[in-house]
Amino acid sequence: MDLKGLLLNNLSGFYGGLFKVWGLLRKERPECCGSLFWLLREPVVRGSRFVCGVGPSLQQRLCEERILMLGQVVEVCGPRLDNAAGLASRLSLSRFLN
Repeated sequence: MDLKGLLLNNLSGFYGGLFKVWGLLRKERPECCGSLFWLLREPVVRGSRFVCGVGPSLQQRLCEERILMLGQVVEVCGPRLDNAAGLASRLSLSRFLN
């Protein structure tokens, strides 16, 4: 973030000082960030950022089976998320599959 063109006069003393200190620090992003650590910890129920239209009954089944994070869904469905039958079986919903 380039702070050279930022006018700090209109900010309170606290935020002005915060931006001045931030300008002194050397900030670098790694070249390649290949970690899925935080993505796999994304909640799939209650507070999820993913919009997937999960109804209340499916949400309840996911909670009962303790499948609360995307990483747990990947463990059950596989890395390509193509094993819906495995998830349905785990949630005791196999009878609803065609």
